Amino acid sequence: MIRELEIHNFRGIHTGKLDSLRQFNLIVGPNNAGKSAILEAIYLAAAADRPAGLTVSDNGRSENYPVTLPTKDMLDQEPADHLAKRHKLGKPSNGANHFSQQVLQITISDDRLPIHTFELTADNEPLDQSEAQQISLFCMPPPDREQAVRLTALATQLTGQPVENWSTDQQLTFCWQRELTYFYQGSASWWVTGKLPPAHHVLYYDMLTVQEHLPAAFYEEMLATVPGWTQKVARRFGRIFDLPQSFTVQFLPTKQEQQAIQGWIAPDESTAVPIDAWGDGARAAFKLLTPLVALAHLATPDKPGLLLWEEPEMFQNPQTLGKLLREVADIVRGKPIQVFMVSHSLEVIAHLTEMYQDNAFAADEIITFLASLQQGRLQSTWFDVNNLLSWLESGLDPRVWDEFVPPVQFRLSAELEE
Repeated sequence: MIRELEIHNFRGIHTGKLDSLRQFNLIVGPNNAGKSAILEAIYLAAAADRPAGLTVSDNGRSENYPVTLPTKDMLDQEPADHLAKRHKLGKPSNGANHFSQQVLQITISDDRLPIHTFELTADNEPLDQSEAQQISLFCMPPPDREQAVRLTALATQLTGQPVENWSTDQQLTFCWQRELTYFYQGSASWWVTGKLPPAHHVLYYDMLTVQEHLPAAFYEEMLATVPGWTQKVARRFGRIFDLPQSFTVQFLPTKQEQQAIQGWIAPDESTAVPIDAWGDGARAAFKLLTPLVALAHLATPDKPGLLLWEEPEMFQNPQTLGKLLREVADIVRGKPIQVFMVSHSLEVIAHLTEMYQDNAFAADEIITFLASLQQGRLQSTWFDVNNLLSWLESGLDPRVWDEFVPPVQFRLSAELEE
């Protein structure tokens, strides 16, 4: 499980840290508070587990280091491509990348760092031209005793910060895609402390995921791996939307995309309908439940799972939202899956707090962070469930730092309780 995240120069965050992370982590705060950047930093670090070698040359001498490169996540998405779509960046800037004879040569445009060039070579399958264009970061695993001094010195050069006490479960990510760095400074770095999942156990769920179909290869693998997968999806989907008749979930190839699969809801008493013909709320819930049910089967203590969930309230009626949150909590309960959510919704906070009261969570399994950015510095304070209960019962809004007049319905409910 990830216990701590420390960021330098990634997107809008110049510097910042979150610690005391738990199995369920909710991050709230105003717009431009760094919430999505936190999810993306975790995503990029977790989806980089392809073994590679880093070569750094200095004064005619070359040093080699073990690193990992990005690879596809659970839904067969390239992390760099997914973030480029999210932020309308197009393809990653490739002026820094020169690919020749299976070697990727990087030139960093950041005058703050002493290192400006290095080379990357994949250990197993060689890189090809299209992959090389996508690569804009690498991760350094915790050093072993023999390489501790060398790796610590390199990390100091890459981060621009003195590195001390590099722990045995701490990974460093270094990124040189200018569009993802603080005010386009040219490089970013962040530390993740704790056990990261393999890339194929990372589920990044956002607006783009709702709009896309499942990869056919993912469907075929899960159908052959997860017992009763589609039946489990059907049961959970039916509970959320109170479907009155029995039905099955089926998947068929799409006409619009090659190698893509679309879910269909097939009631016993009527014709089947594709999930994308349903309302947005049903589509969003279905496309989350489908891979998450599979992840709950696949995750193990040695290979845990990770759900990064942006705006759980997206498209959801408040009542349906509560049911969806409860289903997600039930799916991951007792499983080695860590959940990070970012939200603007007071209803998400209220539902999670009520779920704790109903013993859906233990007190030490869930935490809420209120985040903000002040001149690039990420500030946060955290609430455990008892703090949240006190705030909500007092009519206070834990989503904001400043005094805020909440919507009428929440203010009235607090007054009625008194």
